[in-house]
Parts: sequence; C-alpha cells; structure tokens
Amino acid sequence: MAKKKQAPPLTPKQFKERLEQLQEVIMSALSFYAVWNKLRLHDATEVSWSLDRQNQIMGRWKGFFTPVGVGLQRMALVEIAKVFDDDRRTVSLTVLLGAAKRDANLVPHAQATDLTAISERLRQAKTTVDAIKKLRNKRLAHADAGSAPLRPLMSQKIDSLIEDVKFAFNRLSAAHDNSSYSWDHALTSSGRNT
Repeated sequence: MAKKKQAPPLTPKQFKERLEQLQEVIMSALSFYAVWNKLRLHDATEVSWSLDRQNQIMGRWKGFFTPVGVGLQRMALVEIAKVFDDDRRTVSLTVLLGAAKRDANLVPHAQATDLTAISERLRQAKTTVDAIKKLRNKRLAHADAGSAPLRPLMSQKIDSLIEDVKFAFNRLSAAHDNSSYSWDHALTSSGRNT
C-alpha cells in the first residue's frame, strides 16, 4: 500500500489566509443557523406579532417558508461539518489546529495553554460533531439507501457547539496574530432582518 503523501507545512501567511477562509465558512454556518432559528421560533420579547399571526403567515406561504427553512438548516449543518473536516486539503478548524500544534511559528502569540484549551473544548463537543458529520455523510451530501434513522440533533447541542467553534476560532486567531472576530455583531442584522 502506498504511503499517503503529506502536505507541506503551512507558512504563517498561508495559515492566515486559511484562517480568513475558515472565518467565512463559520460566518455562513452561523448566518444560516440564525435565520433558520428565527423562522422556526417565536420570541415574544423580540417581535411585535403574536405566535398565531406568525403561524398564519408561515402557513399562508408555506410553499416558500418550508423549503427555505429546510435549506437553511441543511446548509448550516453542512457548513458546521466543514469546520471539523479531517482532510488535510481542507480549510478546517481541525486542520489548522493540527498545523499549529506541529509548528509553533504559526501561533507566535499563543500562551502555554491555548492549544490545549482549544483541543479540550472541541473534544467535549465530539459527540455533537460526530452526529453532524454522520448526518452530512448519510443524508445531506449523499442519499444513502436503506440507512438507519439518525438520532435528531438537539438545538441546545448545536447552540453549544457554535459557542465552542467561536471560542476555538478566536483563540486560534489570537494565538496567530492577536486578532479575533466579533461574531454576534455580524449576526445581529441577520436575526433582526428575519
């Protein structure tokens, strides 16, 4: 069996470029998820209309809202799965964290515990990540014939995973060049407009 060819190490510039690409993937996932949640949930503290009125509107145009909601949910999960892709050719949190562990020059501002803290936080989310990857592989990216039903993902687990992703990305980015991203500010308009 031929040995798998290893990718050359990343330069700091390449690492930064990939962090920026990963930030776009994460932002897409968060945006899709935020809008999907706004479509399916009614929060009386945030909207001026009643649940009954919302249900009337959603029911009247269900030919639009139903496929949009399903599409947003699926795309959010596909984008989240990309964040944890193990293939070294991908731009993922997993790949960039591995590169940072192999080459301290990529994270010159890292404190002694940064990479360990990121790894630990992501390890705690492993069950949810595995469920999302399984869903992507069996239903979203492929239509596996005769596959067993998949356990539903709970919103609280996805919400928790999203917080883990934001934490891990910002800590890795800060370790690289002392920068971080304000996710909530960027998502405010998505939720408000929905």
